[in-house]
Amino acid sequence: FDVACAQLFGYQNWLEDPITFFWYYAYGVGTHRRRRTPGLWGLGNGYCFAAIAGLLDHMPRIHPKYVDIICLFRRIAEATHKYLPVSNGCTQLLDDYLSTACTLATAQLTYAYAKGIFKGWIPPEYYPGASGGIYHLGTLVDRAGNSLSSSLPTGGLDTLEAYATHLTQNDPAAFGPILSACAFGAACESSGIRYDSM
Repeated sequence: FDVACAQLFGYQNWLEDPITFFWYYAYGVGTHRRRRTPGLWGLGNGYCFAAIAGLLDHMPRIHPKYVDIICLFRRIAEATHKYLPVSNGCTQLLDDYLSTACTLATAQLTYAYAKGIFKGWIPPEYYPGASGGIYHLGTLVDRAGNSLSSSLPTGGLDTLEAYATHLTQNDPAAFGPILSACAFGAACESSGIRYDSM
């Protein structure tokens, strides 16, 4: 857990955008003093948010960095709640609402939201992030289980335009996160958690 926390906060220091609190894919040169790639990649941020939920699931509450991890999780939840569009789910580039919706990123963010609410890591007022994510997954996955576009699992492209074709259809990697998002979304709903819960 010590190593996981050191790596996580090390990456945060290098990759977090100081305005949106989303993370860039890699560091180097560019508008952000430490990043080298354009755009805030939706799938990379989805991986990050979901991974922190996984860490919290196993991390002892008595660990000295537990509260710091909870605060980081809530920071990402707040950023996601503030900046994500209300239609089409999570876009491939979080700072470009006209970019293509990414099914896998939508599933990861929805899973992290729903799990965080169900476990009490983030307050219930973020429930629209989970319920809205479930709704968007319903528009991105058909009845046969086929999913629409997902970003390819490598980021760090040189131009924003390159992301337009950096997509795959029916991504098998999206299947597990979609089911996890639906499972925790259903758990929130069946538990009676609402956005106005106290």
